[in-house]
Amino acid sequence: MKRLRICLILLPLALTSPAARAQEWTARASVDSSNFLVGDRITVRVDLNHPRGAIIRPQIPDSLEGYYVLERPPIHEVTDTNSTAIFVFARYDSGTAVLPPLRFAASIPGDTTRRILFTNALVLTVTTVPVDTSQDFRDLKPPLAIHMTLQEILLYAGIVLVIIAAAYVAYRYWKKRKARAAAGGEVATPARPAHVIAFEQ
Repeated sequence: MKRLRICLILLPLALTSPAARAQEWTARASVDSSNFLVGDRITVRVDLNHPRGAIIRPQIPDSLEGYYVLERPPIHEVTDTNSTAIFVFARYDSGTAVLPPLRFAASIPGDTTRRILFTNALVLTVTTVPVDTSQDFRDLKPPLAIHMTLQEILLYAGIVLVIIAAAYVAYRYWKKRKARAAAGGEVATPARPAHVIAFEQ
């Protein structure tokens, strides 16, 4: 009986100990498939278990050992103690490569303890598009001919007619101006004053 009382007293302390609290924080990464083509969207799901009221922030750079982050939407809270994060990566080199653990910073309001969560690593195989060697090599296709429509032909013809009409009007204007300048260049002899004629007579 005495041992039972001691166990009942120590049980709450054990549940609230740092070791028990540490077990509440977990991060697990998973993918639907481990085989992808070069440039494919690699969707990584992260399931986070945490205490109530936890604040979790991803600390993932734009590139991670050959993997590039395409999308990083906000963390979605499923329940009070479970959240989900979806990240989209891409890799442009072929071969088997490890996606390193994803890092998250976690905290609880009122608690000054800073926690860092890491997911498990993922081994992914990225391959190139297979080449069908049974098909013969073919020449490059010739350039495609662009056929003009009737509306485009009329448009270009109208533009040419407008340019010709403008040039003709400018030529006529220039010719008339030149003619006026030539007519105005002849100096007329002024009439002799009447008193000069009378003086001479």
